[in-house]
Amino acid sequence: SLFNKIKLKLSEIPKNKILGVCYFDNFNQAMELTKEIVKLKPTCVELMDQNLLNLAKEIPIYADGIKKYIKGNPKAVLMVEFIDTDQSIYEKKIKDLEYLVLNQNKNNQFSFYSNLEEQKEVFEIRKAGLNILMSMKGDKKPVAFIEDCAVSLDHLADYTAQLKEIFKKYKTSGMFYAHASVGTLHIRPVLNMKSDEDIKNMRSISEESFEIVKNYKGSHSGEHGDGIVRSEFHEMMFGKKIVNAFEEIKDTFDSKNLLNPGKIVRPFKSNDRDLMRYKSGYQAQNISTHYDWSNWGQFTDAVEMCNNNGACRKLDSGVMCPSYRVTKEEKDLVRGRANTLRLALSNQLPEGSFASKEMYETMELCVSCKACQRECPMSVDMAKMKSEFLSHYYKKFSMRIKDRITSEMPRLIWLLKIIAPIFNKIKNLPLISSIVEKFGFAVERNMPEVQNQNTLREIYNDQNFSEKKVILFADTFNVNFENQNLIYSIKVLNKFGYQAIIPSFGKDKLDRPLCCGRTYISYGQLDKTSKELNRFNDYIINNNYFNLPVVGIEPSCLLTFNDEYQKLKNVNNREKIKNKFYLLEEFILEQIKNDNKVKTNKFDQNVLIHGHCHQKSQDRMKGLTNLLSELKINNKMIDSSCCGMAGSFGYDSKNYEVSKKMANLSLIPAINNSDEADFIIANGTSCRHQISDLSHKKGKHVSELLFKIFETVN
Repeated sequence: SLFNKIKLKLSEIPKNKILGVCYFDNFNQAMELTKEIVKLKPTCVELMDQNLLNLAKEIPIYADGIKKYIKGNPKAVLMVEFIDTDQSIYEKKIKDLEYLVLNQNKNNQFSFYSNLEEQKEVFEIRKAGLNILMSMKGDKKPVAFIEDCAVSLDHLADYTAQLKEIFKKYKTSGMFYAHASVGTLHIRPVLNMKSDEDIKNMRSISEESFEIVKNYKGSHSGEHGDGIVRSEFHEMMFGKKIVNAFEEIKDTFDSKNLLNPGKIVRPFKSNDRDLMRYKSGYQAQNISTHYDWSNWGQFTDAVEMCNNNGACRKLDSGVMCPSYRVTKEEKDLVRGRANTLRLALSNQLPEGSFASKEMYETMELCVSCKACQRECPMSVDMAKMKSEFLSHYYKKFSMRIKDRITSEMPRLIWLLKIIAPIFNKIKNLPLISSIVEKFGFAVERNMPEVQNQNTLREIYNDQNFSEKKVILFADTFNVNFENQNLIYSIKVLNKFGYQAIIPSFGKDKLDRPLCCGRTYISYGQLDKTSKELNRFNDYIINNNYFNLPVVGIEPSCLLTFNDEYQKLKNVNNREKIKNKFYLLEEFILEQIKNDNKVKTNKFDQNVLIHGHCHQKSQDRMKGLTNLLSELKINNKMIDSSCCGMAGSFGYDSKNYEVSKKMANLSLIPAINNSDEADFIIANGTSCRHQISDLSHKKGKHVSELLFKIFETVN
């Protein structure tokens, strides 16, 4: 309404730059030195304080960067960038900077980075400052209301010291980060915005902080603008005469008060709780849960971690959020789901909304990829939240036949196995397809064949006895649909001198094979999940297998032991289970590193990798890529989100089109455009099925590649 044309000037992105990272043993000294650093004419000086760095260490997506680029446990870090066409000039400046930092305090440290990729990685941590701060667990959060104040560098150290005294007075602390070079630090006091007392404290801290800024002839809005939190303090900053002028201008150009009412002139009160997320009397339900949410307080506190930052709305890199990338609908987004849960649990939606059909629709397209667990700066774990919701939902509503069949797959498959030869012949007949469709399965899908286990059992029983043993966690899917992958795995493990133990294949008297409970998790049957995991614990305890490594080949099953297994309340004797859990490639990599004389067959094919979502969420893709690099095999990771099959998600007739669209965003085009000779690794069973259904190529399990490499080697 105010602009109809804006002319911009573009500048070339500089290529000659260097980044100095200064680690300070004393926060106040960092603030004092800033004015001296600025005399070196850097392009920026950015601050991160100790509190921010400590929070970043706990966030999976930033933890590696902190470990790589932050030395020790500094009280403050200043990132100082220099740009110049003459390399010798910025190299001299970086040496001058190093002298300033190290000469100030013997406990200070210094690093510099000339590599542009490394500079980018360091700045990624700083750019994420706000999201890192908001990851603080519990009701107390760093709150923005004095975060935009600016003072001259001559007063910066005194200003920050006085603010810390104010925070201390109100029994809190603050977070300090951002633009030190211009004296605009983003400072956020830690307050509980559900608390009446802290709302009063917010008001008092505002008044006292703005008074200090005024005394230093600074500004209470250095960058972000005034908004509701600062507009009512204009008269303190500018005086009555200028505020009256603001009102005259507003009334002249916006006589109907349509543009941003309540801000700048005739403002709302900054502590008006009706304008806040947590209104007066806010209270959330404390529902019964299967998972332990005590790290956050309770389930609702974990839901409230979503601060609407919108990181889940990205459409390119990473995995999060697959459903949103297809539908572009807010409800199909981590943020949309979290907000809907929060509103329902705090009685801001109609009674009974939590376990309702409307909530089911909100959750329906969540594929439980777990990307939000890693890529969301708040680590909002929507996969677990969905299964908690479903556990309540199915107490009110009955399961569809398709969902009941799928959730009980580990039990039902052993019945289906009895009639496998008949089932495999008739599964694609029109009559069977019609029945399958009525149950809710997508008829467009190729139903997998149920395999007999004769060859697998022969290979298993033919193993030589060895003192070196490993438990091979034979999951339902590979045992019954693709058991050649288990055959490859046994043979590869044998090559390294290990005897593979498959529970239920030996003399352990199990009534049925062990199971991780993954299909139950997908449908909120968490009591049944706990029972399956307790069966695993009993097996380890009864056979005294405490020291045996557990190796799995299906990522979603094996990685259950690193995730849900650790959090479910009703898993017994967990503290007794000290076994290490490995994906096959991780275990083989460890063996190769312990024996650098391992012989291999030549493997000339290039390898294209589709990473399983759960591996990515737990940062477990490195085992595969490092193994292939160790074996001197050319490999490339496909930059893809979820394959779209997501266990049984893509087999659902309601989800089929969405599933296809997920796959066709990046995965299927990358595979179809790859070289015919490329070896495509997709370790997830459902990933391989999706690739087979939608492309002209086949995805293979890494066990097949390893078998080819070690097959004839003595």
